Amino acid sequence: MIRGPTPLLCLLFCLWAAGPFLGLAQEEDGGTTSAEATTAPGKGAAADQYYNFKAGPVLFRLDGSGSVAYNDNINLSQNQRLSDIIVTPELNVKSIYPVTDSNTLEMDVGFGYEKYIFHPDAGGSGLIITPDSALQFNLYVGDVKINFHDRFSLQRDPLPFGQLSNITSFERFENTAGVLVDWRLGDLIWSSGYDYEDFWVTNASFRYLDHHSDIFTQKLTFVLSPTLQAGISATYTMLDYDDTDGTVENNGNGFEIGPFVAAQITENFAVNAGCGIDYTTYSGGGTNDDQEDLDSWYATLGFSHRINPQMMESLTVGRDALDGITSNFTERNYGKYMLHWNFADKWSASPYLLFENLSDSEAAERENANRLGAGFTIDHQLSEKGAIQFGYDYIVKDSDNADASYYQDQWKVNFQWQF
Repeated sequence: MIRGPTPLLCLLFCLWAAGPFLGLAQEEDGGTTSAEATTAPGKGAAADQYYNFKAGPVLFRLDGSGSVAYNDNINLSQNQRLSDIIVTPELNVKSIYPVTDSNTLEMDVGFGYEKYIFHPDAGGSGLIITPDSALQFNLYVGDVKINFHDRFSLQRDPLPFGQLSNITSFERFENTAGVLVDWRLGDLIWSSGYDYEDFWVTNASFRYLDHHSDIFTQKLTFVLSPTLQAGISATYTMLDYDDTDGTVENNGNGFEIGPFVAAQITENFAVNAGCGIDYTTYSGGGTNDDQEDLDSWYATLGFSHRINPQMMESLTVGRDALDGITSNFTERNYGKYMLHWNFADKWSASPYLLFENLSDSEAAERENANRLGAGFTIDHQLSEKGAIQFGYDYIVKDSDNADASYYQDQWKVNFQWQF
C-alpha cells in the first residue's frame, strides 16, 4: 500500500498550485506582473517558446506519448517465459513559476498506465509515475543557492534491478525529499545537503524491502579554470528497514568519501572521474543470515566525445554497491557505451552496449551474475510537435543460480507529441 506524500511535497505542491492566484494578486498590488516575470533571464522569449501556455505568471508545457512494445519474456524467466504486448500512454507536465526574477518554483511530473494485453493478471499492468518527476524550489540569497526538492516515482518494471529474476512486476514507490545548499566562495563551491529517502514495495513477497534512509552530503568543488573542476565529496547514510513483515534485511550505517574531477579537455572531448572508500556496517539479526559488512571502494569514469557535427559518443564505467534484495548489499561493476548519429534530415540513430557484474554479500541466499545488453533507437521528427521512435533492446543474464538466468528481447514503437 502506498503511504501518503511527504510534508515537503505537500508544501511545494501548494505553492505551485497557488502560483496563478499569487500572480493575479501581484498585478493588482502593482508588483511584478506575469509579463515582467517571464522576461527575466532564462524565462523570457526562450521560455515562452518552450512552454505551451500560461496561467498568470506560471508557464506550462504538456507533452504526450504512447508506446506499443512486444516483449518475449516479461517475467524474466529461463524456462517459464511469457510474451506479451504492452501499451503505455503517458502525459508529462512541466511548469515553472518565477516567484521573483531569480527564485523559481518548478514542477515536472510524468504519469501513465502500462497495460499488458495477453497477461493482465500477471501483475504488470498499472499506473506509473516517471523517474524524473519532481517539485523543486530554487532560492538565491547572495552567493548562496538553496534548492528544496521532492523527487518521486512509481515504477513496475523489474529489469533495472539486476538481482531480480522470475518476476513480472516489481512495483515500488520512491520518494526523496530534501535540501541542497551551494555556497560560492570565489573559486570554491561548498555544497551541503540532506535527503530523506523512502522506498516502498507493493508486492507482498517483497514488502520486507520497505525502508527509509537519512542521507547527508558534503562536497567541496575547486573551480581551477573555466574548463577544469576538482574536489572531494562525502556521503553518510543511515539505512533503516521498516520491518513490516519481520526482520529480513539488516539496518546499516555507511559512508563514502573520495576525490573527483571534471574536465573539458577540448571543445569536443570532456571527461569526469571519481573514486573513494565505500564502507557500511550492518546491525545483524536479520533472517537473511548475512553477517558481512561492506568494506570496499567505488569508482566512476566517463567521457563524451563529439566525433563530428553529426555524431557523438559516450562511455561510462564504474563500480558501486547496491542495496541487496536477499543480502546486505550487492557489489556491481558496470559499463555503458552510447553513440548518437544524425544520419539524415530529421532522422537519428542511437545504438548502445551495456555490461553489469553483480556479486551479493555473504547471505544465506546469494547470487553472482553477469548481464549483457545491446539495443538501438531510431528517431524521426514528423513535424514541429510530433515525433516517432523505433527501438529494440536485448539483455541476457548469466547467473550461478541456473533458475535465475534469462534473456529478453523487446521491440518498441513510441509516438510523442507536444500539445
